[in-house]
Amino acid sequence: RRAQASGDVPLWLLQTDALKDRVNNALWRDSPGPGYVHFPDWLGSWFYDELTYEERSSDGKWSKPGRGANEAFDLMVYAEALVILHGYEKIQWPDAPEWACRETWLEYVSDNAEQAVLPEPVSLPARKKKRKKVTPDEDNPWVTSGGWL
Repeated sequence: RRAQASGDVPLWLLQTDALKDRVNNALWRDSPGPGYVHFPDWLGSWFYDELTYEERSSDGKWSKPGRGANEAFDLMVYAEALVILHGYEKIQWPDAPEWACRETWLEYVSDNAEQAVLPEPVSLPARKKKRKKVTPDEDNPWVTSGGWL
C-alpha cells in the first residue's frame, strides 16, 4: 500500500510518566486558574472511570491494574503533550490571541430564546448490495493448479 504523504514525519518520544503526573496534579486542583481542568456537565461516569483507572506505583510508573479502559486519561496526556509542544501553556489569558478567546467562536443563546426548528431529515432509498460472483472450485485455476493455495 502506498502512502500519499511525503517528507519527514515528526516523531515525539514522550515522557509519559511525567506527563501523567502533570495531568493527575491538574485533576486534583481545587480552584480555577492555570492548569485547572474544566469538565462539561454532560460527561458520564464512564469518562471519569477511564480517567482514574490507572494507578501510580511507588517508583513513579503508571500502570493499569486490570483490563479496564483508560483512553480518557491517555488522551488527556497526549493533549497535555501538545499543549507543551505548541507553547499553549504560556498564553497570557487576559491578552490571549483571538483564536484562543472563546467569546470569538462561541455563540451564546439566552435561556428564553425560541428553539430552532430543524428541517425534517430526508430518507435516502436503500441501496442493494452488489454480490460478488462466486467461481466454482473446478473453474478456479488457483484451486486446481497442483495443490497451491
